[in-house]
Amino acid sequence: MWRPLRASLVAAFFVLSAVFSFCRLPYDDEWFSFAAASSPDTARVLSTLAGDLHPPWIVFFDRALWHLFHDQRALCLSRLIASTAAITLLSSVAERRLRVPWAALAALQPIVFFYSACARWYPFLLLAQAFRAYALWSPGRRPRAWVMFVLGGIIGPMIGYVDGLFLSIDSAWWLARERAHGRLRSASATLFVLIAMDAAIFVLSPLFHEHYRLLGGLATGGARWMPGLAGWFVTGILGQSFLPGGGMLLALVAVPGLGVAVHTMATEPRMRSMVPWLIAVTLGWVGLTARMALEPRYALMLWFLVAAGMVASLRRRGGKRIASGLAVGYLAFAWLLMVTQRFSLKGDLNRLPVGDCVSVLGRTPVDLVVAPYPGTASNIRTACAPSVSVVTASWGAHYGFEAGDELAPIVRQLSTACSVLLVTVPVRDSSLAETNDAAERLMAASHCARESTTHAVRDPHAALKMRLDPEVSPWRVRSELWTCPGSPLP
Repeated sequence: MWRPLRASLVAAFFVLSAVFSFCRLPYDDEWFSFAAASSPDTARVLSTLAGDLHPPWIVFFDRALWHLFHDQRALCLSRLIASTAAITLLSSVAERRLRVPWAALAALQPIVFFYSACARWYPFLLLAQAFRAYALWSPGRRPRAWVMFVLGGIIGPMIGYVDGLFLSIDSAWWLARERAHGRLRSASATLFVLIAMDAAIFVLSPLFHEHYRLLGGLATGGARWMPGLAGWFVTGILGQSFLPGGGMLLALVAVPGLGVAVHTMATEPRMRSMVPWLIAVTLGWVGLTARMALEPRYALMLWFLVAAGMVASLRRRGGKRIASGLAVGYLAFAWLLMVTQRFSLKGDLNRLPVGDCVSVLGRTPVDLVVAPYPGTASNIRTACAPSVSVVTASWGAHYGFEAGDELAPIVRQLSTACSVLLVTVPVRDSSLAETNDAAERLMAASHCARESTTHAVRDPHAALKMRLDPEVSPWRVRSELWTCPGSPLP
């Protein structure tokens, strides 16, 4: 019974995630992936990646997919296939260890679901870690376990340098397991070959020298503190979806259920041996988050297993079942918030309600709308459908705005417009801020004059974000009206 139920739940996850991914607007990082995949200038792509601490192999993979299909959905579908395979493996482990047939429901944990088909590298990291988790904790035959561990050990560091830490943790448990079975020598030899392969892949990277220096700076850099760590842990467990203001306290109903889930995982006989490994993995993420300010989406495997513990606790009795039901109910509520893109810390950034169009575009007629960020431009076109052109930058410069022809589409349209509305996202400490500055410099260089500035679409989570960063803007959109010397569009 368990395998058919798992297959049904995983299939439902695949369909729901595909529909959600293909229907939603891409979020900020995905625009960079699409631009890097579709850019005809490989040298420019590599120069941009040189300053980004991620291996370049996933971008090469995306460029190959784009060459074959010329469709953003191909990139998303490749991630969804990887996530589905990972969830199938992790569900198998969780079912056996927690003794529940519905562990695959944990795939609907909001963070796991939202990022399962995103055009970034997190789903492939999830797959690599799922390969190794299956090899460590599944009773599968030895050759299959070895193949999966090696695959996970190769894919993980190729996708993200952060996986080097978790490969080290997994390798320690792998050696301990093989030693218990009298296979320490062969396991050590396998790990030696695996490390040599990972080192060779790193050295063969066209960005080896640049990333070697970046990694060295990271190793000697100062640690970041508690706000990022608290945000990673709390929003990770609860799915990054909260009602605004005092409604956020509703999330407290999930806290007792989390405690029951931890108790279930620690006391279940088959799960008990897995708990020290989970603690080590969690501490690894905690250490990285304190230093690098990683977001919850980097730890999809961890949130899946925590959610599986919550789901497994539903078979407890009395108050523990009630607490577990409230926790699972809250995650279901957070999932609904996320798929409707309301009050989700990431999802609501992808949504522009039609009622906000007047506050964004204003009532003054203009000849052109300039939105340097592609997400903002897509939102305006979809929700507001203005009668004038909406133009954006041609290069999604998420990791640093570089000199080039990114503003060429704006320049062409600007030369024929007298009244221009510049719509930007008010951000700091981001390359998007540099893009906004470049667009403003272009306006000034074109002899345009700023007439007025307004802010629109208040962030529903502004209070929370301003507690973590008092200087963050409470607004999602800034609209500036400019007058230019061009002739109006016919």
